Amino acid sequence: MPSTEGQVSTDSVTAEASGERPTVSQDPSAPVTEGGGDYAFGTERDEMATAIEAAFAARNATARWDGDVLVPSLDGDADEDMAAFSECRVLTQLLNEDDGAMVEFPNGKVDCADALAED
Repeated sequence: MPSTEGQVSTDSVTAEASGERPTVSQDPSAPVTEGGGDYAFGTERDEMATAIEAAFAARNATARWDGDVLVPSLDGDADEDMAAFSECRVLTQLLNEDDGAMVEFPNGKVDCADALAED
């Protein structure tokens, strides 16, 4: 079977089984919505929380929705100068514009709007 590593296709399993090489047929700059969800990569809200948990698994992350605010809880220190900055950058790229994000540490919470605010 030919290798399809690194290829993107919704039919990759079928293509591998038939020996065809899958191709990308859409504009690479277009948003991916093949999953049918409203979030990045066509995911649903709950799938986004699960993906965030997996992405930050090394920091013992859990994630939950509190209304329209995604709240990942993870190891770290809310009192650090750059607390939650990197995490919030990731979250704001993955969430919808009308969603909020807040990172919860063992010693406090950091609202992403505050962490990313320019002084």
